[in-house]
Amino acid sequence: MKSRARRLAAAAVVALVVGAGLAAQPASAATRRARARVNLEARARSILQSRVPADWLAAVPVRIALVPGNTSLAQRGLLLMGTRSLAGRNALFLTVHEWGHEVAYLYGTQASAGAPPAGFPYAGPRPEETFADCVANALTGARLATDGTYAFCSAGLAAWVAGWLATGPASHAMVPPRTVTAPAPAPEPALPPPPLEYIKVGEF
Repeated sequence: MKSRARRLAAAAVVALVVGAGLAAQPASAATRRARARVNLEARARSILQSRVPADWLAAVPVRIALVPGNTSLAQRGLLLMGTRSLAGRNALFLTVHEWGHEVAYLYGTQASAGAPPAGFPYAGPRPEETFADCVANALTGARLATDGTYAFCSAGLAAWVAGWLATGPASHAMVPPRTVTAPAPAPEPALPPPPLEYIKVGEF
């Protein structure tokens, strides 16, 4: 009986050791990637909640999706954030920059895709990008030129955007989504008149 008890005890010890070893194994690569994605999405959400006023975040809600690389973009109601962008030191600015595009989609003039709101005092190239930069600057205090093809957000432009945001979304009217009118179809060519049929006298 004692030997049987010793064998059972030894088996229990082995099971505990094996179980501890399995528990100590590192997570798989897929599991680590999934955890990283969740962490990055949470970081983007946290940035918006901490930097964007609650009334504006309620008026301009967004979903967040991750895409590989360092390129981020905004579609209507959706921020596609590059994983490297969110993991880097400019995540704060870039996340709010993309949210700034969402503001323009709802409150911009719709003169072009992502056009800024009426009165934005800028007439240079890519006004939609300059406006989004100014939103990020106004709400985060950070300054960054996200692209070299348009003007850096100046202190004056940032102040204008800060004042515009400070009045709250209720003081600005949403603009209906921009629609593109399809050109009218070209008229079809006129058909030639049908040939005249001649009936000879006497033929019925």
